[in-house]
Amino acid sequence: MVPYISAVISDGGEEYEELYGDDFKVVSLNDFKALPGEEEDIFILCYKATIDIDIGKFPKFKGALEHSSNQVEVKFDFKTQEGNEVDDEIFEGFYNFPTEIKIIE
Repeated sequence: MVPYISAVISDGGEEYEELYGDDFKVVSLNDFKALPGEEEDIFILCYKATIDIDIGKFPKFKGALEHSSNQVEVKFDFKTQEGNEVDDEIFEGFYNFPTEIKIIE
């Protein structure tokens, strides 16, 4: 399976703000590893990613970043080697751990 970033989510306090697909560009996705978790069929996803967001187009997302001290959750989906979407019933997010996004202007 080939991972890809399908959404970037930030906690705005009252609501989560989400960016999908064309709202951002993945510049790089490196060092992706699925490490074994504490239970069978549970994995910890590790990666380094650089994404490009025109933050001026998304004032609510910008506000959520400010509220959450630039913390985001990244949602991954998967494709087959042939580029076909993998049915999300095959995999399911278990926990999302926020990470700090570094803003480069």
